[in-house]
Amino acid sequence: MKQVLLLIVLTGFSLSLFATTYYSQGSLSPNSLTSWNTSRSGGASVPSSFTQAGDVFVIQSGHSMVTTTSWTIGNSGSTLQVESGAFLQATFPIFLTGSFQLLNGATYYHENTGVVTSTAGTSIFGGTENFAATSTVEIRNWINNTTTLPSGINWGNLVLNYEQSIGGNWNQQGALTTIQGNFIVKRTGTALQDFRFTNNTNLNLSIGGDLIIEQAILLLKEGNSGGTSSIVQVNGGITVNGGTLNLGAVDQKPNNELRFKGNFFVFGNGVVTASSEDPFLVANGTGAQTLLSSGTVNCSFRIAKGAFMKLNSALTLGTNKSFIVAGTVVAGINPIIMGGGSLVVSGGVFNSSAKVDMKDGTCQVCQGNGSFNVSTNWCATSGDTGIINFSVDTILFNRSVASNLRIGATGSKGKLLVTNNGVISFSGTISGPPQNRGTIDLTGNSFFSLDENSVVRGDAFYNGNGGWLVLGASPGLTSSGQFGNFQITGSRNYNNGGVNSFEFKSSLPQFTGNSFPSTIQGTFRVTNSSFQGLTLQSAVTIASGAVLELTNGKVKTNSGFILSMNRGSTLLGGSATAYVDGPMRKTGETAFTYHVGKQNRYSPVTLRPNGSSGVTDTYVVEYFPGDPTTIYGNNLSQFIDHISSAEYWNITGSAVPRFIKFKITPYSGVTDFPTLVGSYFDGSSWLNLFNGSTTGTTSNGSFEVSANNFGPFTFGSTSAATNALSSLPVSFLSFNARKAGTTALLNWSISGDVDADYFEVQGSFDNQQFQPIATVKAIERKTDYSYSGITLRPGVNYYRIKAVEKTGRTLFTKVAALVLANKGIEILRASPSIITNQTSLQVSSSTNTTASFLLTDVQGRVVYQTMATLMQGVTEVKVNLSSIAPGVYYWHAI
Repeated sequence: MKQVLLLIVLTGFSLSLFATTYYSQGSLSPNSLTSWNTSRSGGASVPSSFTQAGDVFVIQSGHSMVTTTSWTIGNSGSTLQVESGAFLQATFPIFLTGSFQLLNGATYYHENTGVVTSTAGTSIFGGTENFAATSTVEIRNWINNTTTLPSGINWGNLVLNYEQSIGGNWNQQGALTTIQGNFIVKRTGTALQDFRFTNNTNLNLSIGGDLIIEQAILLLKEGNSGGTSSIVQVNGGITVNGGTLNLGAVDQKPNNELRFKGNFFVFGNGVVTASSEDPFLVANGTGAQTLLSSGTVNCSFRIAKGAFMKLNSALTLGTNKSFIVAGTVVAGINPIIMGGGSLVVSGGVFNSSAKVDMKDGTCQVCQGNGSFNVSTNWCATSGDTGIINFSVDTILFNRSVASNLRIGATGSKGKLLVTNNGVISFSGTISGPPQNRGTIDLTGNSFFSLDENSVVRGDAFYNGNGGWLVLGASPGLTSSGQFGNFQITGSRNYNNGGVNSFEFKSSLPQFTGNSFPSTIQGTFRVTNSSFQGLTLQSAVTIASGAVLELTNGKVKTNSGFILSMNRGSTLLGGSATAYVDGPMRKTGETAFTYHVGKQNRYSPVTLRPNGSSGVTDTYVVEYFPGDPTTIYGNNLSQFIDHISSAEYWNITGSAVPRFIKFKITPYSGVTDFPTLVGSYFDGSSWLNLFNGSTTGTTSNGSFEVSANNFGPFTFGSTSAATNALSSLPVSFLSFNARKAGTTALLNWSISGDVDADYFEVQGSFDNQQFQPIATVKAIERKTDYSYSGITLRPGVNYYRIKAVEKTGRTLFTKVAALVLANKGIEILRASPSIITNQTSLQVSSSTNTTASFLLTDVQGRVVYQTMATLMQGVTEVKVNLSSIAPGVYYWHAI
């Protein structure tokens, strides 16, 4: 047995002794035996033939060998190896059934322009192929269009060069599966013949590098057979230079996709197309990707979850093609032109400050991850929330029943934020029946935000079907007209269905408007940084289960337009910068803090049960910073020496005992807790509610008493020597700003005998973020102050004065605005000079330019703004001022 085994081993060894490695000796014909030597540098043995079993032929680096006739190499045990930097060109066929090896950097040209048989063209691929990742095979000529490339090969770089006709379109029937490097399809001849990956068979192809098309035609899938899929993953970028990339015609998504992780470039009249909307081009990289296209991308496009795509050019999509964003798209100033298909931000982020032309299409933002579902399409009830950040330009829809803007979907959240003069307009081409056909739907607890100068206009309906509507314009929710954030001509159903929430978020004075819902089922949030705050124009009730959120700014109410909170509603926030200025009503049996104040004085009141209470108990609280004796007299009883002349509260409601807690502030004038009492006016005199519990200090504390009846309440004192209960707060009498050349001069006056410590001069360029400029020390009994020397910059400059009392209390003046005009631009005349619906400005300009025109009132506030393109010389600028109230105004060019 051992002898037999030894014989087998020795036999195997003896066979290997006859295998010889030969090296090329230069850029010679490989067909010649003298072109080879057993030594790399020559001088040793040359082969006796090319058919010796097991021989290895190595083309050395730097050598370029071209066949001059057919070349047959050994048998299945032989090897042909091309080293890095070496070239082999098969002008005549190479017959090889052994191993064909291309090392990294090696190149093989499959030319076959000599006279060959039908089988000779593929003969070099008759054995085993081992192609390194950076090796290159270039097919310059093939037998015919009915013979596919060999299957099962892991190609390095693969180049298909159409030098001449191969008889027709060339379908690979799914034979290509792995290309480790780049895949290049190019045409250097005149034949326009497609290279096709597959027809109705499944395709799963991985390309490790770039996909490059140069003057050639690449078709991914020829047929449209149900149940088959074609997935091509390009780990590099895609470049189409003068050729055509055709994704084919399929009717299933997402099973037919061309995916890429690098950049996407189309130039030189390159074409990207598909025969239906279902094949998708998919960006799925993990790093930043860039898109640059000189023409229409006539196929659907998806940005996968986690991908980041930046547009370096306009993106124009073909008819009915979709653009799906599950990752991040930064369009910047590059417009997107849709062809009537859908733009859906499905769990992704879409940022744009350029035009988006939807035509007769749907723009939707919702939850998801970019996956398609037959019943919910691209939206889902889970996954990331889609976000659209849009500014400056216009999302434009045609006036058509097919034009839709959808923020969210059923159970699916989305966010659309429109800022910086952004516009959503349904004013494109008219198609179909009568106007007012586009729709805007807010659904699924989604978020639709419009800042101060952003609008929705044109022929459309608005339906609030649940979600957050954030408003920045002053007029609030109006039912008609060209005012506020909504200026559409169709019906405005702000509370159409579902649970709707509203936020007023602005640096401008705001009003709720004549169409604000009377009952809030969701959240009513106030985030207003203007001095005037938000004014109710109708009574508003916060329903049970709903929320009032006082984040920033005052809410002005009155007895007719009162803010009410039902039992079971919730109040969040409330502070010295967020309170109700006017009466506030609350129903219910539990303790509640009324965040009320007036004239920048915040004086909340807490009512809590004192014994029995009922679910229908209702109280209304309003704060007044003034002397109650001017209204109710000064008839004092029960050992009260004096009452406050600084403030009082009017509390009315159910005659049920309550504990009432008042806030003590610096302007309350409290100096001594032991002699401090609560005082209630019973209709004839001020009664003593005695000394309750106190907390904190005499300038920042609280005072609680028990009351059985309700009406006016204030602080009282049982001693003439304590608790002055009066204050002399700073009161601004005037404030104005004027120009002195290119600088600003500010003047302000205050009432005499006040408690000012210092004044802070503040400036802003956007009327939102004010920064300190200088500090002016207050001087006792001085009432008039000024500050000068502030350099103006072109445009609108905003100023205000902050007064700081010695108690720490602060007070602001109104905002004044100064406009520094743009040099070289002058408004010659406004015609007519009395404002009508249409006004014309005659404007002279020293150059061709674009300018902004501002209309300000006598207080310097901007009430209207527009932009216009000016020609050198005189230009007529027409403006519509139908929304401007009668008054005195000034035009400015910047």
